[in-house]
This record gives sequence, structure tokens and C-alpha cells, in this order.
Amino acid sequence: MTNDQIPMANETTGNGACHWSLRFGHWSLAIVVFVTLLTYSHVIATGGFIWDDPEYIVNNEQLRTADGLANIWFDPTSIPQYYPLVHTTFWFEFQAWELNPRGYHIVNVLFHAANAALLFLLLKQLGVRAAFLAAAIFAVHPVHVESVAWITERKNVLSGLFYLLAFYWYWRQIVEATIENAKRVSWFRDKNYYITLGLFVLALLSKTVTASWPAAMLVAIWWKTGRLRQLDWLPMLPFFVIGLGGGVMTSVLESQHVGASGPDWDFSTLQRCVIAGRATWFYASKIFLPHPLIFIYPRWDLSSIGLTAAFPIAAVGLVVVLLVLRHRIGRGPLAAALLFGGTLVPALGFINVYPMLYSFVADHFQYLASISLIVLAASVWQHFTIEKRWAVGVELALLAVLAVLSWQQQSAYQNTEALWRDTVAKNPGAWMAHYNLANELSARGDFQEAIEHYQQVIVVRPNDAQALHNWARALQDMGQAAAAKQKFLAAIVLESENAEYYYNLANVEMQLRQFQEARDHYVKALKYDDGFLQAQSNLGVAQLDLARAGEARFEDARDAFLAALKMNPEHTQAAQGAAVTSIEIGKRHIEKRAFVAAQQEFERALKHAPNSVEALRGLGKLHLRNRSYKSAEVLFRRLLPMDQSAPVIDAIGQALMGQNNPRAAVPFFEKAAQLSPESAEYRIRMQEARAAVKN
Repeated sequence: MTNDQIPMANETTGNGACHWSLRFGHWSLAIVVFVTLLTYSHVIATGGFIWDDPEYIVNNEQLRTADGLANIWFDPTSIPQYYPLVHTTFWFEFQAWELNPRGYHIVNVLFHAANAALLFLLLKQLGVRAAFLAAAIFAVHPVHVESVAWITERKNVLSGLFYLLAFYWYWRQIVEATIENAKRVSWFRDKNYYITLGLFVLALLSKTVTASWPAAMLVAIWWKTGRLRQLDWLPMLPFFVIGLGGGVMTSVLESQHVGASGPDWDFSTLQRCVIAGRATWFYASKIFLPHPLIFIYPRWDLSSIGLTAAFPIAAVGLVVVLLVLRHRIGRGPLAAALLFGGTLVPALGFINVYPMLYSFVADHFQYLASISLIVLAASVWQHFTIEKRWAVGVELALLAVLAVLSWQQQSAYQNTEALWRDTVAKNPGAWMAHYNLANELSARGDFQEAIEHYQQVIVVRPNDAQALHNWARALQDMGQAAAAKQKFLAAIVLESENAEYYYNLANVEMQLRQFQEARDHYVKALKYDDGFLQAQSNLGVAQLDLARAGEARFEDARDAFLAALKMNPEHTQAAQGAAVTSIEIGKRHIEKRAFVAAQQEFERALKHAPNSVEALRGLGKLHLRNRSYKSAEVLFRRLLPMDQSAPVIDAIGQALMGQNNPRAAVPFFEKAAQLSPESAEYRIRMQEARAAVKN
């Protein structure tokens, strides 16, 4: 705005009236910081980890080692999103307080407080009368709670810090010099230029939405001077090039690594224009009426454009009107509109980002963009109320209301369940919130309520295979195996090549004792994931049950277990299964009097399960039969701590007698006879051993 219309650049009006906030003097900065810390003390005290915070912090292996710090910078796929400066701050914080969420929340709040302070200094540097009011509104506005209270959105507050620092430094050290001196300066030799460039790169490494910085700088220069000279735009070219490179890299990674591609992101050019126009008005409305604030807003239906085409038309029309009226109302409103829309561009739907899966808008997307409208609104307000005593009360009341709303909004960030309950209460159609809440409830055993939320997901997304699958898991955990099977089958109809779905279906069929179907579905799971260890081992279990029922071969079960052991030699279930199948095969060899083959099977069983009672007993008996008495003694003595029955004790006695050691055998025969006094066989062997000792 020019000084003769809405005097954003003057400290007083023509008659010398002074705004109340100016009386704070040097205390203004401290007050802005204090108000910010006070407003966000709630999340510092109660905030926890939510939604994808575990992916960024709790389960992020890169935070735990020195190598992880290197991976953060040099392996873009090692972290959820390639914003290495953000993850570097997390790395250092993890070394300091590990998984205490309070520390991460404190840092987020401090960054936001620093941004509010920087905004105040920047606006003062720009000569904006409403600097204090605008900075205070920015500090306490509830639309920023999502960026501050959500730890993962460190991206916003950290990138905002370097964005504002770069703006402040460049304006103070370079722009003002060119404005005041009106002469060409050697910017490419000025160290301050490279300091600014470094700050800009740091902003990009925190979040590439800051790529709009050079455009914002040019708009600000035009707002203040009414022109753009070569001296103004030429230094911005390196910024544009670097910003474009960062944006392209983020777009590629968002599509390939994060997964922002597929039918849910397939929009026509017209649809994307509608999204952009509607989102722009939506974000503006939340600045002036921040209610309700929802973590996941309703996703707009784009199947029919209709009247929604008016949104982009109105947005463009407003810019045209402000352009035409700039000489009457000043350049400020147009500059604010350009800054607002330009900063929002990465989040307006022209570029695919993952959150578009469930909503086209989110509060955290306008953290920086909101500044321009806040400054415009504060400036217009103070222009018309500077001499009104009642305006002070209105401004204080406004700040108080905004702070209270922010405080209340922070309650949703105590934990993941609180967040999703708050979301579904405000937006019952938020399928993602229902889905995540259901997962939380299911994990803690509240299966019935979890199922109710899975049902809500299917109402909105009837073809959501994962929701059907998780619904089936909840039914399975409730003991409703038959109902669970039907849901698993429904999920497989939608995703017929998902190994996990076949695996869990087979598990339910095992519960239902439908072993043939279970076997077939374990095979299907392995078809789509040949490294699925548990599916391979469970296939052995299914084959074993079929073999016991005479519907399959024990050799097939053993082969399945052995295949699992090739994947992981330490897999307990597979080792036990291989042992059991060898024992069963050994028993059948004994029935056929193939004693050598039986012995080999029992020996195989002991390789897989050295403490197998059945294998030790079976092999010991075979050694007794073969008169390998010493080997038999060793085996039965190994068995004794696990099986102190009369037959085992008697067998040790027999092995000792076979080695011509009746004196040692007598106590074992006596113990066996004592345990089974009704057994004449034990008494006879005891008497024979005693007689042998006397002889």
C-alpha cells in the first residue's frame, strides 16, 4: 500500500496519534515471545506423539546412530521425507532426551516463538505500523496449532525460521541500500547476499514450500517501491533456480518414495484449477473465522464441477480488481493477495502430495502464507481505528479469543487417539481418521468399537481392502473366525495379489480346521511374497495337520519347515515343526520295521530340537534294540530331567545292564518299580540286577 492510502509504513497518523502497542518500545519483542510461550504451554505440558510422529521419531532408526546422521543427508530414501535439516534436529534431540515427547514439543514452540519475533522485526524493518498486532496474531492464531503442536510439522516452524531470517537479512542489508542510494550495487560481491542465499538453502532443506521466497521478495520490493528494476530481479535468479531444483526433487520423492501417485491423485487440469481456487478461499476463510479447525477436513467431491468453477474465477477476478484499484487503495492489498496465493501454490493441488488422498486442504499448509493476510488485516484495522480508544479493547479481546482457541485446539494433540476422536467428532466422513482410530482401538483390544469405525471407513470407501482386512483381524481376535473369513475373502477380491491377506485368511482357516484351504492360501501368500517366513512355516503346520489326518505326506510338511529354516535357521516354530515331522516319519518307519530309516529320522529331529522328549525317547529305544547301550544310556540320561517316568528310568537301567554294570543299574530298577509297583516287568529286572550283583 502506498503511504497516502492505508499508511502501513508510518508510525503515526497525520495528527500524531500513536498506537497503544508502540508504548511497549523494546518490550514489544519480549511480549510477543511471552504470549507465544504462554499460549502453547498446554501442548508442552500434555502433548504426545501423534499419527506419523512414530515414523519420524519413535521408529526412525536413523536417529540412533552416527551413521544415521550421514544417511539423513546422503540417502533420501532413509527418512520419510527428504528434509534433512528437520531430521538432523530430531537426531540431536534424540541424543538429548530420546523418546520424551515434551522435549520435541518445547523445541517446536520455541521455533514458533522465534518466528513470531522475527516477523515483528521484519515488519518493523518494512515500516509496517501494525507490526506488533500482526506478529501477536500470528503467534496465537489457532490455524497455526497444527504446525506447532504436531511434532512432525517441525518442517513448517524450522523452514519458517530460515525463510524469515533470509527475508529480514536481505531486506536490511541489501534492499534498503539499493532503495536509499538508488544506485547499482555489486550484490554478487556482497557477503550479505551469500548469507541470505545460505539461509534460503537451509529453509529449502527444512521444507521446499519456501521455494517461493524469491518471488515473495520481488513482490515486497514492488509493494514498497512501485517498480522492479534489473537490480531487483537479477539477484533473485539463483534463488529461483535453486528453489526450482528443490521443488522438483521433492515432487519426485513425494511421488515415488512417499507414494503420492495413483487413481486417488488422478485429476484433470480443470479439477486441479477448481481445487486451487477453492483451497485459496478456504485458507483465507480460516484466517478470519478459525472454526471449526479439523485435522482432516472433508475431501471435496470433484465428480461434478458445476458452481465450484466460480472459486478459481473469483480468485483470479479479485487479483484483477486489486490490480486495477492499486492506484486508489494502494499496492498493499494486491501484494498481500499475491504473497498469499503464491506461497500456497505448492499446496493448491497442482503438485501431487500425499495428504490429497484424504483431503485437499490442511491447516499446516498455510503457516507462512497466512502472514500476508494477517498483516493486511491488522494494517487495515489500525488505519481505520488508530484514533479510537475502544480499538485497544477490541484488539486485546481478539488476541485473547485467538489464544484461548489455540489452547483448546492443543487438547487434540495429547495422543493419537485424542487426535482421531477430535477429528471424527468434527468430520464424521473422515475415513482416514476412522481407520486410524480403529487401528488404535484394535491394538489395545477394544475390538467392537474398532469394528464400528472400520464400518464407517467402508461406508465412505467401499473398496478399501485394507480396512476390510483389518476389520477381519478384529473379528478374528474376537473369536469370530467364520465372520473374519468372509471379510478376508472380500479384501482379497479387491486386492488379489496381497500376500498378507492370503496369510491371515489361511490362519483363520486353520482355526476353523479347514486345513486344505489353509494350505492352499499359504501357498498363495508365498506366490506373492516368496520370502514370507511365517507363511512358509505355517504351511508346514497345515501340511502336518493334513498328514495326521491321512490327507497329505509328512515329507511335504517337513519340506515346508526346512524351507522356512533356510530363510531363518533360528526360527523356532520351523525347527520344532521339522523335528515333529521327522519323529512322525520315524514312527511310521518303525511300524514298517525299517529301523535304520527310523533312526535317521529321529537323529534329524534332534538336530532341529535337541531337547525333544519324543525324539530322545524314540532314538533311545532304537539304540536299546540295536544293543548300542552306551548311546542309549546317554540319550535317556538327557531325557531324564524332562521325563522322570518309570519307563525312562527303567531304560537307563537296561542300558547299564547291557554294559555289564548291574550295580549301577539296580537303583534305577528299584526307582522304576517304586514308581510303578503294579509292573511285574520292572520287579523282574530289579531282581535280576540284584542277583547279578551278588554273583
